[in-house]
Amino acid sequence: MANSRRDFLKKGIGLASLSVAMPHLWLRTAMANARGTSTDKTLVVVQLGGGNDGLNCVVPFTDGAYFDNRPTLALQPGEVLPISGTHGFHPSMASLLPFFEAQQLAVVLGAGYPQPNRSHFRSMDIWHTAEPIDVEQIGWLGKYADLHLAGAGELSAINVGGTLPKSFNANDVVVPSITSLQAYQFLTDPVYAGDSTNQINTFLSTNTRASATGDELALSGTAKSAYMGSTELQTAAGGYSPMATYPTSRLGMDMQFAAQIILAGVGTRVIYVSTGGYDTHANQEGAHANLLADFANSVAAFQTDIVAQGAGDRVTVMAFSEFGRRVEENGSAGFDHGTAGPMFLLGNGIAGGIFGEQPSLTSLDTNGDLIYTVDFRTVYSDILGTWLEVDAAEILDGQFTPLGTFKTT
Repeated sequence: MANSRRDFLKKGIGLASLSVAMPHLWLRTAMANARGTSTDKTLVVVQLGGGNDGLNCVVPFTDGAYFDNRPTLALQPGEVLPISGTHGFHPSMASLLPFFEAQQLAVVLGAGYPQPNRSHFRSMDIWHTAEPIDVEQIGWLGKYADLHLAGAGELSAINVGGTLPKSFNANDVVVPSITSLQAYQFLTDPVYAGDSTNQINTFLSTNTRASATGDELALSGTAKSAYMGSTELQTAAGGYSPMATYPTSRLGMDMQFAAQIILAGVGTRVIYVSTGGYDTHANQEGAHANLLADFANSVAAFQTDIVAQGAGDRVTVMAFSEFGRRVEENGSAGFDHGTAGPMFLLGNGIAGGIFGEQPSLTSLDTNGDLIYTVDFRTVYSDILGTWLEVDAAEILDGQFTPLGTFKTT
């Protein structure tokens, strides 16, 4: 029986990174295999792993309960950067304020889901699959890929990093995880540089055998696709020069690579970037400030770069964390796992402003946590239906009325 790509991958057969040189014939083949155009809309997802403290990120600085519950860690009204009469950004997020003022940044308050789970793994699994009750194996972006990116090219969806997020789990589409342009090559021994072409020809001929079946066919098809995608990206992205100053952090470098991929014009529709460190149980103040500065500066540089290079109208960034922190500070100068928190959407196509309602800081759930006011799937629905222009209900297994975070004209 023929195996699907997902069946093959579940059996644990890995795929190595890929190319430094290739014969002219294979170069032409790889470029001919490119699909999509440089005008395709792209979604960039930024995952803030660990549980971002939403109340010290988007601060309800007029709510007395905020100060009552955070006697040492509350940000004072004079410290925050106001975005409304009731809310303000953490001062480390100053680089995002101009985008909010230009109505290119949407802040979604109180994003969460029914029956919240405070486990990092389970809550992230819920956000990745858009299924809060049952355990699902296919990610929400994997469903999108299966329905709309199968046959759209090896680079139609890309994870920037070494570990594929569950969001990209799919049945029919294999999404590459790429740490950098330099690493995404067929690496040959530099001592024998002259033998590079022979090695590549052998690799390609091995993976185009007409007699291949079953797992061998799945492996050869995936290997050949990865090689072609690698060569295509190397060729198209080589002339990139950033038009913004990115942080030298891992997130900054990953966002710059995301911009490089988009500007290469290889038809990438979804890019996923992950960062961590937000599990601030202790000594949160300085650590959280540094994390938010890195996030804001990296995303702001990305948006500045994309706009300066003429691609601003076709890119949207969405940022989320698997949950927020508790309302009340703990005894270790930090906050334990909580529930609802903010999401962010950035781009020229965004109808900027504040969306959703601030969860009450006094009417809490039975565990003393915030009660979500916006189902995160409504944001996904807006992204899928309005931005990526597909049937959101088919992917989310239900109707979720969008918040209107995108411009309609």
